[in-house]
Amino acid sequence: RKKSFDKFHKEYLRQTTPFYTYEELAQDPPVGDIYLVGSDQIWNTFYETGRDGAFYLDFVKKGVKVSYAASFSYTEISEEWEEKIAGWLKDFNKIAVREYHGVDILKRIGFDACWVLDPVFLLSIEKWKEIMTPVKVNEPYLLVYDFENNREIKRFCKEYAEIKRLKIYSINDTYPRLYADKNFSSVGPREFLSLIYNCDAFVSNSFHGTAFSIIFGKPVFVFNRNRHKVNSRMESLTKMFEMENCIVQEGFEIEKYVNINCDINRINDIYKKRLSISLEYLNTILL
Repeated sequence: RKKSFDKFHKEYLRQTTPFYTYEELAQDPPVGDIYLVGSDQIWNTFYETGRDGAFYLDFVKKGVKVSYAASFSYTEISEEWEEKIAGWLKDFNKIAVREYHGVDILKRIGFDACWVLDPVFLLSIEKWKEIMTPVKVNEPYLLVYDFENNREIKRFCKEYAEIKRLKIYSINDTYPRLYADKNFSSVGPREFLSLIYNCDAFVSNSFHGTAFSIIFGKPVFVFNRNRHKVNSRMESLTKMFEMENCIVQEGFEIEKYVNINCDINRINDIYKKRLSISLEYLNTILL
């Protein structure tokens, strides 16, 4: 799996020389006119990135500093980190965050922020299709991507698949799901996209799995994470697309979900409006 990701990075991402310490970065930063930081959990203060000035562009001494879809991942942060983050962000020209909770956090410490789409929404379906690697399947399937081996996800998949007469395919984070008809343990980004694009329904506690299911117009059922309380990401995403009924509550009854009507036209209308807002924000920076 790592080889698949490394190959993808090498082929598709244009990168500067990597830095390994803040001191190296500060002494010889990459030269640019605009420095943009984002996105997934990059300002999560429970992780190292959220506690590191480099990820708030503290090393930039000359140039425009902005963020796009930066994510705190939590609804609250401590006063200690609020004070430090306020200091790091004071020289930013514009700030955009991915969750509405981030807008609230920043407002409390004196900053205005724009609520924008995750970067994966900025590319069209056609662009994503260009980089997919087809995965050979010849049967309807429900796709599950579960970080925590969640018992409720297992129950949901088995009950939903039986009613809808679907096979269960699993993209594995670490261990195979023994209840699945087929397990995929070494997929890279290309196969990940293809499996979601071709599924009949998607079940997950993954933010980006959910995001791609929305892009590809798939019925999606979202579970909260239990070990890492980063559920504001999913709450904000489903709120943005008015899909709160797709969040599966603990102790669910499957009948509530098998007949959910996924209004693709309404979701696409919201997508277009949100995309316009996000692109307008980027255009004010880049043009």
